[in-house]
Amino acid sequence: MNTLRPLSEAVVEQYMQVTFETMDLTVEAAWYPDIRNYFYISARLAEILEACPLDITEDLATVFQP
Repeated sequence: MNTLRPLSEAVVEQYMQVTFETMDLTVEAAWYPDIRNYFYISARLAEILEACPLDITEDLATVFQP
């Protein structure tokens, strides 16, 4: 299993820049703190999910059928 390492400020900044450039987004500098926070939250959630691997045969959720 891969283990996520904590994200450094430099890695997050680089990821943000690559994402903005790839998606051709213009982002105001005032938004950077909130976007940076989102990336940290997303990485933490991914770490939690990665800690609970599921077997490919496990039923992930019941399917709603009216």
